[in-house]
Amino acid sequence: MASVFSETDPIAEAEDLIARGEARAAAAQLRARLASGRGGLLARLTLVKALLAAGDPDGALDEAREAASINPGIAVAALALGEALLAKGALPAAIAELQRASRLDPTLERRAFSSPGRGSKRAKPPTRLPFSKVWNHRRNATH
Repeated sequence: MASVFSETDPIAEAEDLIARGEARAAAAQLRARLASGRGGLLARLTLVKALLAAGDPDGALDEAREAASINPGIAVAALALGEALLAKGALPAAIAELQRASRLDPTLERRAFSSPGRGSKRAKPPTRLPFSKVWNHRRNATH
């Protein structure tokens, strides 16, 4: 009898789809996985990446908020929320989340959440500020 579970890693499959510019397909697979109860934090964070790569910042923000609320002490969840807020143009809230991620794990870098699929022709990437510019903007605004 064949196994109902795939022999391959579903997160790696989704990451490959994102890298190939098929972010919407990756998002659909990850949503189905989460809906079936077989996903976790990594699946949700990968879904955020896929939604950002697919040009759906609203969906990414919803999923990132869910990840951060379920896992408030996990730096990469705060990082994902910061990225989604940045994609929505909510700079003050994005700065706060990126700073929170940095406090939770000072070794964490934004590239830990970056998706290779963001530069694909099919998915226009959201406008991004390098973390150093966001941080410097925040410091300059308070001094």
